[in-house]
Amino acid sequence: MLSAVLVEKELNHIKPLEADFVGLKVPNEYVFGFGMDAYGWWRNLPAIYALKT
Repeated sequence: MLSAVLVEKELNHIKPLEADFVGLKVPNEYVFGFGMDAYGWWRNLPAIYALKT
C-alpha cells in the first residue's frame, strides 16, 4: 500500500510515518488554503499560504 500527501512539514524530529509521494514540502509553519484551514477560515482559498506569527 502506498500513501500520498499534498503538504509535508519539515520538522526537526523523526516522524512515525513517511509518505511515499509528497506534493510540497514546507517549513514548520501553520499553512492554510486549498482545503486546509486556519481557525475555521480560508479553507477554500485557491493557493497555500503560511500564517505569520
